[in-house]
Amino acid sequence: MPIAVDSERGFFRAAHRRLAEALTADQLAEFARLASDGDRFQWLWDQRVAHATPFEFSAMDKDPGQAAQLKGDGNKAFQKGDYRTATRLYTKSLLLMPADSEELAVVHANRSASLYHCGEHHLALQDIQQALALGYPRNLLYKLYDRQARCLLALKQHLAARDAFQRTLTALDDSPLPLDRRRKWQMDVQIMIGMFTKFKDVRDEPLSGAQAGEPKAPPPASRLLQGPHRRQRAHGGAGLVSAALAFQQAPEEDGGRHVTAAGDIKAGDLLLTEQPAVAVLLQERVHTHCFQCMRRLRAPVACPRCSAVLYCGEACRAQAERTHHTVECAVLPLLWSSGASITCLMALRAVSQLPKGAAPSERVMSLVTHADRRQPEDLLHRTHMAVFLTRCLQVSGHAGATGGRLLTLLQLLQFNVHEVSELELKAPKRYDTAASNFVGAALYPTLALFNHSCDPGVVRSFCGTTVVIHAAKGIRPGQPVSENYGFCYSNKPRPERQDALRRQYWFQCHCQACEEDWPLLRDMDMSTVLRFRCDPGGSSSAKCSNVIIVPTDTTNFMAQCGVCKQHTNILKGLKALQDTDSLMKIAQSFLSEGNLADALDRFLKILSLLEETLVPPFKDYTLCQDNIRMCLVALGEDVVVAGTS
Repeated sequence: MPIAVDSERGFFRAAHRRLAEALTADQLAEFARLASDGDRFQWLWDQRVAHATPFEFSAMDKDPGQAAQLKGDGNKAFQKGDYRTATRLYTKSLLLMPADSEELAVVHANRSASLYHCGEHHLALQDIQQALALGYPRNLLYKLYDRQARCLLALKQHLAARDAFQRTLTALDDSPLPLDRRRKWQMDVQIMIGMFTKFKDVRDEPLSGAQAGEPKAPPPASRLLQGPHRRQRAHGGAGLVSAALAFQQAPEEDGGRHVTAAGDIKAGDLLLTEQPAVAVLLQERVHTHCFQCMRRLRAPVACPRCSAVLYCGEACRAQAERTHHTVECAVLPLLWSSGASITCLMALRAVSQLPKGAAPSERVMSLVTHADRRQPEDLLHRTHMAVFLTRCLQVSGHAGATGGRLLTLLQLLQFNVHEVSELELKAPKRYDTAASNFVGAALYPTLALFNHSCDPGVVRSFCGTTVVIHAAKGIRPGQPVSENYGFCYSNKPRPERQDALRRQYWFQCHCQACEEDWPLLRDMDMSTVLRFRCDPGGSSSAKCSNVIIVPTDTTNFMAQCGVCKQHTNILKGLKALQDTDSLMKIAQSFLSEGNLADALDRFLKILSLLEETLVPPFKDYTLCQDNIRMCLVALGEDVVVAGTS
């Protein structure tokens, strides 16, 4: 994902222009002769003009008055039965409520009530736990315990619900209710408790992942081929790598570090899961997505100090507090107002999430930077940003000897970062309307080793910030396992792809789709010719890799290869096309019904049939691959329907 050092907005762009104008020609020449990032950083750090960037903080403090107003507005919406609006207003109130406010517990409790009425029982339970932990008023506890019991009952957590009803009964003794109302409530609760005694086998039913608020499991078709790779692990062991992948080291002109197939890979096979070495949420998503895991927010909790960010729950908030946010909290508004791009924020995060003075892992710092190909102006620009980021870390007391590392990070992130996305549909189950939303950016050191192809062999999906890689086609041993950097042969002409890759990634693409100038999907036509594999033995394992072009109106079912001169029986291929036509209709029907698992199973069978006898590019193959990608992504990610979140 190509990202510039800064954007058109913010103060850093103008500050850097002033710096470049202030330096003399001799100074610029001196800077250009420096050979290391550490030397470059120190040289510019010593120039007073490099520190002339604005350093005024626009605080994002809590606002108890506004928080109280939003709480009141939420109460009004709740009384009208507009529970969705009430939930949103209570969330805004929590964002602005000071951490030491007694009202914080009350707002969590109020939001639990609106969530309960929306049927979001597991989210209501999270808010109830927050309210209890924050010291919800003793005289009102009976309402909270009663709601907790009913949420647990709805989730079939019968033992836990019984215990919560018992707590309700006890808490009613402290309630301010009139005697008659209290006795009626106690009687209702005793009836509920009595119901449990009638059943001998009272137990809690297992919660589904969605009910428990857990991330989705990999789709049914996923499987590691031969267990984790013995020599290659994802960052810090945080993930799994299939043994069907081989990691190669070669000169840059021969692909540099890249990945090939160590064994047969089938479409749909799970090849890699990896947690990021560093990940940052887009600024415009901070009030809609979790600042830590990037999942869409439903009943968030806020930072206790600032009103800048939200988290999906206590676990993510605690993790952010243990690592980066205590460092970044005070300087986030400054970073955002500077116009620093997300890669700049990632460079800062790579340092702020570690103990002071600690360095990012060697697997991160060894990724390609292309420093030897950079112009002095580019290096000066990034060095100036490293100075600014170091000053931000100094304000937070977390700088240490980080300047040179920040400069290296700013260079390597340019070429190795991936967009983190979510899938959005314009209408429920309408996967033909699906769009990928850019949520944030992350660095995956293992995934960064995969080369690009305009005909990619894999498809990416995201469980929060964890990336999941599946095979998108069959790959034979020794063949490259490539991903796509955003430029696919089926929807972008070769000249545009080549130009974009040269500008953004600094390389010339030599993938098969580029070398043979494969047509766009809209231009593919199977009405006149078919592309058969040379398969004289009928085993699809012949050494000849030639493609036999056969007119569709041929009456000769034994086609001769122009290379090996052997004959291939094309009846098998024609039969495969007939079989795939009927399978395609079934698969599309499953997809239109939202039955993704069965649709994926059919599409994988179709692709396997096509790959046995025919050679891409052709329309049915490309459409089948697109559908496989869609199913894998939709099965793996939290799908969002526009206008419903």
